[in-house]
Amino acid sequence: MSESKHQLISTGEATAIPPVGKSHAPITVIGTESIRASFDETCLQQAVNSRAAPGVTNLVLNPDAHLGYDASVGCRRYPVDEAPTAYKDFNEVLNSVKGAGLATEFARLRARFVIKDASDADD
Repeated sequence: MSESKHQLISTGEATAIPPVGKSHAPITVIGTESIRASFDETCLQQAVNSRAAPGVTNLVLNPDAHLGYDASVGCRRYPVDEAPTAYKDFNEVLNSVKGAGLATEFARLRARFVIKDASDADD
């Protein structure tokens, strides 16, 4: 990662926190070193800004974090526009969530196709 004012502090194999000052709880960053290096300064600044918003008590930056203009919280609405930085290496994302103790790999499937649309989720 290039030098930035949001230098991440490693807290585990696949977890880190950016310094956000003493007035806020830390932001939990899920990602291996390789994934954390892919977060640009603007992405990290957005996380810090979101954490400082009134009413926000906890914030987790997932391995697929990227610069965006909204936060889909608890919804299944697909993003209107995806940034190129939204696409991360699958194995690095998987290693991140495994390393953070959030998942265990038990099978690998091969996708034949992917369909994205604006329809409501059927679940």
